[in-house]
Amino acid sequence: MALLAAMLLLTAPVAVQPADPLADAWLVQVKPGAKLYFFDAVEGAKPRASRAYVVTGDLLVANGTHGGFTSVTFVSPTGKTRSGWLQSAGLARIAPGTGWQGVWKAWESEIEVAAGRGGTLHVAGSATWGASDPQRVAIGAVHVGEFAVDVKASGDRIAFSVDEGAESGTAARSFEDAPDETYRCRVQLRLLGPYLLANDNGACGGANVTFTGTYRLSRR
Repeated sequence: MALLAAMLLLTAPVAVQPADPLADAWLVQVKPGAKLYFFDAVEGAKPRASRAYVVTGDLLVANGTHGGFTSVTFVSPTGKTRSGWLQSAGLARIAPGTGWQGVWKAWESEIEVAAGRGGTLHVAGSATWGASDPQRVAIGAVHVGEFAVDVKASGDRIAFSVDEGAESGTAARSFEDAPDETYRCRVQLRLLGPYLLANDNGACGGANVTFTGTYRLSRR
């Protein structure tokens, strides 16, 4: 009987768990003083700085440390992204503000958050793969993905799933809904000051299309 119970447990569907891959990030600001130059690698005795830099007051997303360096990502309001390492001594950790509504941009993707119905937020995303490649554009080989749902935020988090092809304004289902549906689009968002962190399951559009990334507030 014990063996049968163990076999049943092994064969039972495993529920999708809303693990939070966006939790290990925090907001930092460049302290007053000189420019901080990006390092692409910090291994070895003498890390070499690149030509890219940030200046006093710039806000960045941090996600790790190594020695005297912090791993960061900076996104401009137009969606241009630069990741690398900055000297930790030049950074200050700050508390992020709040405010979901606005247009958030990343590379080849955009998420717009507006007021929804009944106290919800209307979250609409559009993303492409290959749109920055003139050859793919010329032959019509650009892949696209999109979603549009009404969902309630839980603090600085939003997590939902949505059926492919659902009409705009559809009430989002829970992130854990229908765990056996491999191709159901599942999205997790985290608000971090002027940044929006996103993670999806790779099922929210055509081949290679993803909403996963770091977004910067473009406009309210």
